[in-house]
Amino acid sequence: MTMDHVEKNIKKRKYSEDFLQYGFTSIITAGIEKPQCVIYCEVLSAESMKPNKLKRHFDSKHLSFAGKDTNCFRSKADGLKKARLDTGGKYLQHVAAVEASYLVALRIARAMKSHTIAEDLLLPAAKDIVQVMIGDEFVMKLSAISLSNDTVRKRIDDMSADILDQLDESTDLAKCSQLLVYMNFWRVLSRSGDFKDEFLFCKPFETTATARDVFDTVGSFLKEHKISWEKDVDLDFNVWLLNESPKVIRTHCMIHRQILATKTLPQELQEVMKNIVSSVNFVKVSTLNSRLFLQLCNDLDAPNNALLFHTEVRWLSRGKVLKRVFELCDELKTFFNQKATSQPHR
Repeated sequence: MTMDHVEKNIKKRKYSEDFLQYGFTSIITAGIEKPQCVIYCEVLSAESMKPNKLKRHFDSKHLSFAGKDTNCFRSKADGLKKARLDTGGKYLQHVAAVEASYLVALRIARAMKSHTIAEDLLLPAAKDIVQVMIGDEFVMKLSAISLSNDTVRKRIDDMSADILDQLDESTDLAKCSQLLVYMNFWRVLSRSGDFKDEFLFCKPFETTATARDVFDTVGSFLKEHKISWEKDVDLDFNVWLLNESPKVIRTHCMIHRQILATKTLPQELQEVMKNIVSSVNFVKVSTLNSRLFLQLCNDLDAPNNALLFHTEVRWLSRGKVLKRVFELCDELKTFFNQKATSQPHR
């Protein structure tokens, strides 16, 4: 018997309410329905979705519950469903609480903070604010938001599983051309009903990076995820798209024009940029200099304590470099005076 045949048979086994007499409810894991014990919350394999196997588990581990009626197990099953995150759980029925949980998880991921910060700091702080500003009766609504470590991790995994739509090409320092795709979508379930921008996917070009290659790469991704071209209404794309979706709106990307402008800087600005990059490199390339500059910034209560490297990647990193140097201008001057270096700087 092949593995595909075994998996097919497993998926056909369905949960029955009669299994509740043995203390079992159901849970969906990776698209497969499995029996879950309501007493110890133990999840058995899909092959155990049989009365004789469930009864054997009950008799061997929970014989003390033999005199309990079905209502006792049903009450435990309801409590279990309220606490878990699978699609069959009652928790997902609270749309507002779930949306709030996703939004908090998104901010944690973007800030690269520990997942435990939500439950340890953010939720208690939010309750304190609501209690003081609005009233105790609204604090209970915040208690419905699940922000445990596992919940935040699952939310982040869920949001990062599939992302889509506006596209452009980026070249990294290893000379590897990559296609970055972003999407702008209308959040139907959001109470604010606004548009949202998110990163979709990134795939490298193995050989050439022509317009046809871009079209084929995006088309392959859409086909893989069963997304029709007809659902796309606005793309920064090429003429091949019109054959797939004649009603699509084509938008020209503005980033390339900004990059072209940076290639024609006046000589004075180029000299300033050269000196700034040289100064930053003097600090950053040396581990000792980096530590000394970090300590100096901390001693002077600077707004930041580290400089940023400038790279020639096609994105506009120089703007962030210049902004950070401007913020730490006084600290840099003090550092170079202390080092008494002959390295060129301004």
